[in-house]
Amino acid sequence: MLIESGRNRAGEPLGVPYGSYARFILLFLQSEAIRTSSCEVELGRSMKVWLGHMGLSIGGKTYRKVNEQAHRISGCTLTFFADRSGAQIKSRGGFVKTEITMANTLGDQPTLWQDRVRPG
Repeated sequence: MLIESGRNRAGEPLGVPYGSYARFILLFLQSEAIRTSSCEVELGRSMKVWLGHMGLSIGGKTYRKVNEQAHRISGCTLTFFADRSGAQIKSRGGFVKTEITMANTLGDQPTLWQDRVRPG
């Protein structure tokens, strides 16, 4: 398996997801998809609501770290390699099919541009 960084609109690399917040986000998305038997996971109408659903503290440090890892998860590409019957198979995908992006604001609270996400 190969994990590659995504890029932002300016073409700059976002970096690959890492650490406990990235793992927590991925576990949350997988758990919610299984719990609801749906390929779409509702995040909530704001970052504050999403952090609450995940059971995380709603503070600036947590907000920044979750936001950064959500961008990295949304942008990265996964490539899987396998050998079957002498042929090499390569499959590409990502953790999510739609980006987890913060945009617009309601007062001082940014809202989620995408209130639901489709795990890849």
